[in-house]
Order: sequence, then structure tokens, then C-alpha cells
Amino acid sequence: MESSFKILLVDDQQIVLDGLKKQLNWSRFNGLICGCVSDGAEAINFLQTCRPDVIISDIKMPHMDGIELARQISESPILSGIPVILLSGYREFEYAKSAMQYHVQHYILKPVTRQKLEQLEDILTGALIGLARTTYSHLKTEDTDRVVTCALS
Repeated sequence: MESSFKILLVDDQQIVLDGLKKQLNWSRFNGLICGCVSDGAEAINFLQTCRPDVIISDIKMPHMDGIELARQISESPILSGIPVILLSGYREFEYAKSAMQYHVQHYILKPVTRQKLEQLEDILTGALIGLARTTYSHLKTEDTDRVVTCALS
């Protein structure tokens, strides 16, 4: 049985969590929601029991924002390999740029439209390919490509 690509959703707005759960084409990247939490502190607690393959997080949240979440993940020897994708209504590049020092490579502006959902699906598909290549790096390149193709089918 093929394993799922586990994703943790972090946002203080239930409507955003519900929208991501309902609107993303989860089968496109073999995605599975492994958890939904409402702020970074809850996410850190969740990560003690379950390790997702990717975290999709809002930036602006109470208790612990997405940038602090990304910092704690980046600085943790146990969690540092988990990619973080940030969602935000903030348009200031300097604010988003501060997340880059914590290895956040993707930043999606709210509101999340169908076009942005497709962009997020592309990012998640790319993350799945990267995960498969890392997991199966001991195989020859053509075997790794076969594993990636199977994971995406």
C-alpha cells in the first residue's frame, strides 16, 4: 500500500482550514491531512506526536505566529527537515523575507483563490517529488523516477 504525503494545516481562521481541506485536490499529490491546529504553539505540541511531510501555516496567529513556528522548526535538530509553506494577508515583502532565514521557501498571499490553490498543489507535488528522491536516494536515477511516477499516479 502506498503511503500518503502527510500535511499539517495551521491557521487561526477555521474558514481557511475548511477551505484548504475542501478545495485542495489532495489526490493530485497523494495528500493526507495529519492534523489541523489554530496556532504555532499548538503546532509545536502536535509535532511531538506526529511528523508531517509539510506544514502549511498562516503567518499572523495568536500565541505563536507562523514565522516563530518556522524558526523553532528550523532550529530543532529533530524537526528541521520539515518544509513550511506560509499563507498570509500581509503584502509587505520585508515581513515575508524574515521567514526566509528559517528556510521558508514558499509564501502564498491570501485570499486563497483557485489559481493560488493550483500553485499550492504544484508546490506540494514538487515537495512530494523531493521527498521521494531523498527517501529513495540509494536507488539509481531511473528507479527513483519510477518511484516518483508511482507516487504521483
